[in-house]
Amino acid sequence: MADTDLLFLESGNFSLGFRVQTDLVTAAATGVAADWEWLDAIVQGPPTWTYEEGSDPKSSGQRGARARKSIGRKVGSWPIRVEMPGQLVTYDATSDTPTAVGAWRLLFGALGGAAASTYDAAEVAVSGSAANVIEVTDATAKMGTAWAVGTGGAVRAIGFVESQTGTTVQLAFDMRATPVAGDDLYPMLTAWPAKADAETYTFRLCGDFAAADFRYIGAVVSECTLTWDNAGRCYGDFVVTIYAGETEDNSGGLQDLSGPYDQIDEYSGQGNAHLVIGQTVRTALDDGTPEAGVCGTQNHQLKFTFPHRTVTCAGATERVGAVAMRAPDIMASFDVDYSPSWDDSGENLFKKLHRSQEVVPYAMTVGGAPGRCFGVHLPGALVASCQEKVIDGAMGYGIELVPGPYTGDGASTNAGNKPNRVVVG
Repeated sequence: MADTDLLFLESGNFSLGFRVQTDLVTAAATGVAADWEWLDAIVQGPPTWTYEEGSDPKSSGQRGARARKSIGRKVGSWPIRVEMPGQLVTYDATSDTPTAVGAWRLLFGALGGAAASTYDAAEVAVSGSAANVIEVTDATAKMGTAWAVGTGGAVRAIGFVESQTGTTVQLAFDMRATPVAGDDLYPMLTAWPAKADAETYTFRLCGDFAAADFRYIGAVVSECTLTWDNAGRCYGDFVVTIYAGETEDNSGGLQDLSGPYDQIDEYSGQGNAHLVIGQTVRTALDDGTPEAGVCGTQNHQLKFTFPHRTVTCAGATERVGAVAMRAPDIMASFDVDYSPSWDDSGENLFKKLHRSQEVVPYAMTVGGAPGRCFGVHLPGALVASCQEKVIDGAMGYGIELVPGPYTGDGASTNAGNKPNRVVVG
């Protein structure tokens, strides 16, 4: 009789989880299901393995036959797609600290630096006269990090701290709305690129029977691309590289997803979406509202590539004893419809910025309640490319931005003077 115990990579018929390892080559212990982070993931297939092969030509000794190969170590590559979650549904911003839950742990672990702002009730002292200033009572801001401003469990706007003088907190750009006296400051977790060892994981791919328990050891994040145009939701497309091989276990079975987590709010007016492009270049865009020049943007992405440098170790599985994480390559990209509002003295603004290499700040925030917020910020981006393209049959431009050197914050502590920030909370 045929064996019908099959591992189907279809929604609801598999489970994918990960757990942090103590070192690159030691698989994470099975423990209990709650020790693992079980993801709401899309997996098209198992990892693809690349094998090291000897290059010397060999003779087989027979016509039409091939010689045996010399096979060395193998390295796996695995693309995984995840809807990025909000905080736990039980999250209470007045008492809890936001954390990197779900797949955020993979991205924040690769970036290396993170700090959370603090909750302060009714901290906004006076209603703001501008959307880029918060007058506080006595709060101390953490440079470069974000606060969500609102009251009664509703978020009015999200801003990144640029400096603080006394009780005046200067923000990096105009928020979606001005603060109101008596508003609360809700905490957010801000991550940025920092020197750190590569965080390594064991991934488990399980089916709905015990023997379907595949484990991939020594996995390190190689890429992460955040997008927020798919049904207005934030997705993460990850590529992990597997350095310490694979094993099969017998503790499989479908696993409950970790959480439950809230969803990040929709990238729309309903979710308090706020987009800022080129605030220091185009004064018409200072408030970030959907004016001419901001409407018509689409296909937003923020891509992180994490180059690895492996440390060879003869006694290690697959001869890789450790992985050093190089500085990440970061690129934001989006498409924009042709509009005369993007013209500057007869030339497309982004083409002009590409040639002049003038700084063009880029930021996006979304979230109407604590636990469902997300944002990105490149405070000193440079235009790396501006190319004409056809977008849904119409003329447009494909824009690529990269972080440039940035020293505009009041201090370099926490996320201050960092070229890129990602926030959740």
